[in-house]
Amino acid sequence: DDFKFFQKTNPQLEYVKTTAGGGNRINLRIDKPQLPQYDIRVRQALNLAVDFNSLIKNYYSGEADMRYAWPCCGGANPDAITKLIEERPAEIQELFSYQPDKAKQLLKEAGYPNGFKIQVVSEPVNVDYLSIIKDYWRRIGVEMEIKVLESGAWTNVLNNRLHEQAIYSGGYPGYIRLGTFVGDNYGNSMMADDPFLVKKKAQLEELFFAGKQDELDRIYRDEIGGYVLSQVYVVP
Repeated sequence: DDFKFFQKTNPQLEYVKTTAGGGNRINLRIDKPQLPQYDIRVRQALNLAVDFNSLIKNYYSGEADMRYAWPCCGGANPDAITKLIEERPAEIQELFSYQPDKAKQLLKEAGYPNGFKIQVVSEPVNVDYLSIIKDYWRRIGVEMEIKVLESGAWTNVLNNRLHEQAIYSGGYPGYIRLGTFVGDNYGNSMMADDPFLVKKKAQLEELFFAGKQDELDRIYRDEIGGYVLSQVYVVP
């Protein structure tokens, strides 16, 4: 809104559009079998329940696109290590299509025909966006509780990974280390312990210290990016 105001009042204003190097998302804990999202079918359902194209058009006024849907960079060139969802394989594109009926079916197959409740920890600034996601999830029977904490308390929950089910946040700003999805750091809010990503982390570090940037970017973009999207560890 501020930008549109400046555009209107200062028509001579010059600006440059760039690909952002990160973004927030709903990090779903996947380390506890008793949590619904432990089942990948539930995570797929939560993604399919959201109309991302509508969000881009109406919430972001068209000034967004779908790439990794999770923070990617930490000093890297986002255009070198990301792809648009439309450039991904068909099965990944489908995960980001709006299919509420299929989402309900997946929940039924996973043992949640009547949905379930999920708590998402958030700062006050993100409540408006989460309220939109909450409404989408409500339509498939998933009741989201937005637990709003002031920034200091939210940071404590994030840094110490104290959220019970999910937290809305960014990720670890170091793409070489794959910190967002590997290890005990605060960025791994999903509590993921994925052997594939642990192996890839070691490979990335080796390429980085060997100065093989192009190969590093390719692996991150084509192999790791596609895999992470297929696992639906997060919902944008």
